[in-house]
Amino acid sequence: MSLYQLDVAALWERLDKQRAARGLMWRELARELDVSASTLTRIGQGKRPDADALVTIFVWLDMDTDIVYVIGQSTEVSRHG
Repeated sequence: MSLYQLDVAALWERLDKQRAARGLMWRELARELDVSASTLTRIGQGKRPDADALVTIFVWLDMDTDIVYVIGQSTEVSRHG
């Protein structure tokens, strides 16, 4: 298990804030990102997106230096120690 994990709620918050700032509806955002609307719905439900969708969202959010804000430490204990 990884030491770090995606904070889906923090990602959702940033995504929603930027979506609203750009005046986009969720379906418009999905089209702009070229991801399915259901991908965004799943993120809103606290589920992790697939790797390609996640990278696309990071690029759209211009998070190259702010990625640390959506990463948290894993709550599971490593089995390798």
